Amino acid sequence: MNIRFVETFIWLARLKNFRTTAEKLNTTQPNISSRITSLEDYLRTKLYVRGTKEFQLTAAGRRLFDYAEQIVDLCNKMKEDVGSADSDKAVLRIGVIELVTLSWFPQFVEAIRSSDFISEVDFITETTISLTDSLRKDEIDIAFAWGPSNEPNITHDYICNYDMRWIGHPKFMSGEDNLDIVDIAKLPVIPTRKGTSGYAMVREYFAGYGLDSLPGSVDRITMNAFSLSTSAHLIRNGLGIMAIPSLIMADDLRNGTVLSLPVKQALPPAYLTACYKIPTVRPMVTRVVEMARTIAKAYGETVNPEHFWI
Repeated sequence: MNIRFVETFIWLARLKNFRTTAEKLNTTQPNISSRITSLEDYLRTKLYVRGTKEFQLTAAGRRLFDYAEQIVDLCNKMKEDVGSADSDKAVLRIGVIELVTLSWFPQFVEAIRSSDFISEVDFITETTISLTDSLRKDEIDIAFAWGPSNEPNITHDYICNYDMRWIGHPKFMSGEDNLDIVDIAKLPVIPTRKGTSGYAMVREYFAGYGLDSLPGSVDRITMNAFSLSTSAHLIRNGLGIMAIPSLIMADDLRNGTVLSLPVKQALPPAYLTACYKIPTVRPMVTRVVEMARTIAKAYGETVNPEHFWI
């Protein structure tokens, strides 16, 4: 039995479409059909119902699906174990969003350096959307990114939460105890770059309260920030307000350089997860994810729980 054919069956069962499966596996529909037919010939049974509008597994197909995931997972574990016979260590590719690098990342790197099961790690820093795409293309093994993934073949484990607030220079305070989202919309809001999770979050925030678009330019100036470091600098210098993790500006909030704007409509926290592909999960991946969770928990004990928590 060809393991590649079993993997093809898993994808077809998940995606329920020959064309989509072919695109996912970078091959043609005839190749997908041929692999499934070969698998059916080997098992001497039909795996999916013919002649129906929607893809549907047969009873035998459903039974095979349960076995198939276990077979592929075991095969990958075997390859990792046997393939590392000359070295008990292996290479891992990890992607992180900038927010991680500005918080518990240094401790995470030190923990990996001290580990006895990884010989080399390749780190990249990108946006959540870019990391998800890299994970989908097998360019990285783990993505530490915002929120759960909606990809059918990617799972996620919760890591931590970051408090989100509207933060700005004291000059933007009107003296009122509470500001409304309408008041915020009149101020120079600095969004993150379009196409990022941060941009989508703020857009959904405004839309949830009846504002269909992000606030426009103020005094003929529209500003977009790519990085959190740049955003913090712009906020300190009074160039606008921003929805930003309060942890990034904890020192500035403490000394009064910037203020947390008292907005009635609170921002949701940034929910950080570790995302990785299924069903072919490398055992090393889950070990590193657990390591990250432990590091994040320890980090949380050293900072203000209003800004960061598990």
